[in-house]
Amino acid sequence: MTGWVVALVLATAVLHAGWNAVLRHGADRLWTSALLALGDGAAAALGLLLVPLPSAASLPFIVASFFIHTAYRLLLAAAYRWGELGAVYPSARGSAPLLVTSGAALFAGEHLSPPALAAIAVISLGIIGLAQHGLGGAMPRHTLAVALATGVTIASYSVMDGIGSRLSGNSFSYVFWLEASEALPWPFILLLARGTLRSGRAARGDGWRALLGGAVSMIGYSLVVWAMTLAPLGIVSALRETSVVFAALIGWLFLGERLSWRRVGACGVIAAGIMALALTR
Repeated sequence: MTGWVVALVLATAVLHAGWNAVLRHGADRLWTSALLALGDGAAAALGLLLVPLPSAASLPFIVASFFIHTAYRLLLAAAYRWGELGAVYPSARGSAPLLVTSGAALFAGEHLSPPALAAIAVISLGIIGLAQHGLGGAMPRHTLAVALATGVTIASYSVMDGIGSRLSGNSFSYVFWLEASEALPWPFILLLARGTLRSGRAARGDGWRALLGGAVSMIGYSLVVWAMTLAPLGIVSALRETSVVFAALIGWLFLGERLSWRRVGACGVIAAGIMALALTR
């Protein structure tokens, strides 16, 4: 696999872990999710000025992905109500590489070599291992269930966007239209849930951090989808989900979460999987 594609996707993993930390840190996570989506949508709307329209063939994928992404954001906000970043995040992301690899084989005709499959399996095992040792022990079952449901939405939109972007004629056009549309339902979601667009629980600075985090999220995902047009979906997904390592570090450094030796060992397993994946052809 081309080295610069590996480096690109790993860089987006850092950005992804960053905006998840913003969501986990927010005192009002539904409100923070709304502002993340609005920051994401505003940045994407600016990008629309620079790209052509996506092809008609990709429009059903944009519509389907819009609903999946909205469900993903709602599930993630719910999971972070009960669990810490270093546990919820890898639980949600852990199953995605294998699910994406399976989905890509079924719907995109991508069949990876045995070494690549083995490397993806190693990365997934490391991610799942990282999720097993959260602060205070294992996560409650309801938190784990929501995190795993989030993982299913991650795999679903990853396959959807990988195929849709390849049909669009311009991957950035695909992502910008998708991300700009994602912001639209969130004012209505807040009004339905709260009856107001305001938050009575948000801490000072949560608003601007969420808007900036949304813009960062859009940049990172645009690059990931572009990478999906250059490399197999399963490989891109596995590399992207290494963001759990950065999330564990951010949780330890800035959110006061414990980084045990078991978590460090799981990070080492993930790193070994990345190195193996980068060497596969």
